[in-house]
Amino acid sequence: MSEKMGKALVRVSAQNLLIISLISPIRGRRPNLFVEGLKCPFCPGSEDLTPKAVLVARKVGRGLQFTRDYDERYVRDWVVRIFPNIYPVLKPDPEVRPASPGIKSLYGYHEVLVESRIHEESKYLMNYENIYYALAALKRRLQEIFKDDYIQSVIPVKNGGVEGGASIPHPHMQLFAFTFTPPELLSEIEAFRGGGCPFNKLVESNELMIKDFSNVVLIASPAPRSPYELMILPKKHEPSYLSTDKGTLKELAKALQISLKFIRNVLRKDYNFWIHTAPKGVKDYHWHVEVLPATSRWGGLEKGGGIYLVTKSPEVAAEEMRNHLKSFSYMTST
Repeated sequence: MSEKMGKALVRVSAQNLLIISLISPIRGRRPNLFVEGLKCPFCPGSEDLTPKAVLVARKVGRGLQFTRDYDERYVRDWVVRIFPNIYPVLKPDPEVRPASPGIKSLYGYHEVLVESRIHEESKYLMNYENIYYALAALKRRLQEIFKDDYIQSVIPVKNGGVEGGASIPHPHMQLFAFTFTPPELLSEIEAFRGGGCPFNKLVESNELMIKDFSNVVLIASPAPRSPYELMILPKKHEPSYLSTDKGTLKELAKALQISLKFIRNVLRKDYNFWIHTAPKGVKDYHWHVEVLPATSRWGGLEKGGGIYLVTKSPEVAAEEMRNHLKSFSYMTST
């Protein structure tokens, strides 16, 4: 890493490498637009405030066309932009590239996916197609990143609101691509080695079911870390998000729209969500999305023991959400 970025080290624990810390002082320099009132760098017209986009989605007819920024030219008629994070944890810098794939390193990708031209999240969530465009651009970019021989795994995440860890209110996601597989993914992959998919039964769970689509289901998490934790599971047992078709992506967008509008409008909370997709070489896995509302403050037991005290059963949470779906329209389109 350059001196401008500061020193950055990979630190692993002595307990079977179950904890990985990425030490990146540059992350402390991020501005907080929630309190500082600065111009939003993600809004249309502010493209020159960000690095050049490595992927741009433009709407052409009823579909999307993918391109990128070149030289001094910024694509202005975008619907989704993806560019390197100015304050990265990971960077595709040859100076930190490991000797061979699979070695823990700060080599990787840390990118920002601006989901829409719309700055206000409430307006963004009014049309599920806004989310679909972001998911389609995400899939395209991940396909490109996985061509890098040194990349082993990726985790796309969204931090919604201050309590979710966001510093800019404009709807955006972040992509993290690693030379290794993070502990949470390793733990899930291990569960598949006992035979059978632990997620297949959840797809058919009536008590936890919130919304059953043709290709995906929205359910209450069976073992929530906070009240109203949600999961979105494809019905088809597939290891990778990269294998999704257009119909599945549109249903995933609708499920996320329902989830986020419920969290924002009913619970009035911030949130995080992330996508778990199989690392390279892993064939037995079931990709999925986890949505975690900021409904709890974790104490020592949660942080030190990985044991979560939850005040709402997932069955009751699922019933409450089903009831709200009867009286609210969460899938308004323009």
